[in-house]
Amino acid sequence: MLANKKILITNDDSLSAQGIYNLTKKIYKYTKDILVIAPKEENSAVSHKLTIRSGIKVTKETPIYKDILTYSVVGTPADCVKYGIVGLGFHPDYVISGINDGLNLGNDILYSGTVAACFEAGLNNVKAIAFSIEKNGNYLTNEIEKVLEYISNNPKLRNKKILNVNIPQNNIGIKITHQGLNPFDSEYVFRDGEYYSIGKPLGKDIKQDSNSDVLSYHEGYISITPLTIDRTDWND
Repeated sequence: MLANKKILITNDDSLSAQGIYNLTKKIYKYTKDILVIAPKEENSAVSHKLTIRSGIKVTKETPIYKDILTYSVVGTPADCVKYGIVGLGFHPDYVISGINDGLNLGNDILYSGTVAACFEAGLNNVKAIAFSIEKNGNYLTNEIEKVLEYISNNPKLRNKKILNVNIPQNNIGIKITHQGLNPFDSEYVFRDGEYYSIGKPLGKDIKQDSNSDVLSYHEGYISITPLTIDRTDWND
């Protein structure tokens, strides 16, 4: 699937995050034709924000792994993908985003910078995969190869443009899922002169069908959700 392909790797946790290093190390087993371009600082929950009213600073960095070409961007994950393709002229076969330090299930998809990088890839007619794991769960990165093999061997997934993958600890299998419900119980707390949004996800406590990404994940399955950039409601 990825053998000898051109791969652009990014994330929203920043270039210094452990997840992007682990991901790059895994992908290097398949191909050496890799560009890593990621935000200089963390850009979680920025969704598909693009920097258009100011410039972005792009810096060539010390290779993140081996001899891989590596750049940082003072901008968003979508900026990184767009600049990699348009600014650097790197036209990948796949954009792979992650490994995100935290889940991207249900409602999270709308906010996620990790997933938005894949939507930007889709807008440029490039296939993309977003990988997310539970907070501080970088030991789960060995599952990446299993997921890639599953995608490669499954005709329902092989030609999908955008895939959102969430990997639980001690998983019991892989399921193809759809976006479920994962609202937050939110409140604003006043601290140091500013209001901070805090809360917790409620998806585990909401009744939803067995093929939702939220329920499947909490049942112990690796969830693979095909996504699309078309937000049209086609129901009559």
